[in-house]
Amino acid sequence: MKTIDIFKKILYQLNISLSRSARNSNLDLFISKFKKKYLSIELVRVGSRGDGGYLIPPVLDDITSCFSPGVSDNASFELELADNKNINCFLADASVNGPPINHKNFKFTKKFLGSQNLDTFITLSDWVNEMVNIKDDSFILQMDIEGSEYEVLSYESASFLSSFRVIIIEFHNLNRLFEKDYLPFYQGIFNKLYENFFIGHAHPNNCCGSFEVDGIEIPNVMEVTFIRNDYLDMVDYEKPLNVPHQFDIKNVQGNADLLLPKVWWN
Repeated sequence: MKTIDIFKKILYQLNISLSRSARNSNLDLFISKFKKKYLSIELVRVGSRGDGGYLIPPVLDDITSCFSPGVSDNASFELELADNKNINCFLADASVNGPPINHKNFKFTKKFLGSQNLDTFITLSDWVNEMVNIKDDSFILQMDIEGSEYEVLSYESASFLSSFRVIIIEFHNLNRLFEKDYLPFYQGIFNKLYENFFIGHAHPNNCCGSFEVDGIEIPNVMEVTFIRNDYLDMVDYEKPLNVPHQFDIKNVQGNADLLLPKVWWN
């Protein structure tokens, strides 16, 4: 962890922010909406047993294409989709020359996602429209782009995002929910997703710890699986949420586990 990050964490733990603090009532509302949208649904694990594996509902027979911006040295999620379900996987990242493994169902674009088409950047909607017929609306999005997810999601419309049946996003810098200037921005992005999706799974990444102020704990990095409302009939409203889920596995095996605080789901 960088020195400045350690310094910020100490300040947050002392209830001192480098920006204006968000009023607890607004932060409580954000978490309350998150909790209300978090529903109990059957999940399966796709990908590796660790970082690169994700929990999704068993709806892969409905999926024709996966869009996966942010390419690392692990493509186990995409490989399982391509091998087991013959799903076309579109990957994008300007920082690498291709995915870590070749597959006939992989198509790579050497660009970053952003809010405009410029040089090495392309918007999510333009990328999708270049690759497939958007009217198909049988896609899955798995996005881990190191903080750029906010720029991408703020640009795209709720209508376009509903083209995906399942959206998996790794949200970074969630500690900024404590900052008054950032909380409304984050609220807008999550509310846009809530228009057509509910939450089926949330899992803190134990890479980066959590922040706590006034008894509210927020994981700094968290993977969230959004499921389109088509699948609400799969929700078991009588069954309590299983947190942590039986298929949850630590992202970083050498670090202590980080559980989702009860305030987010209980």
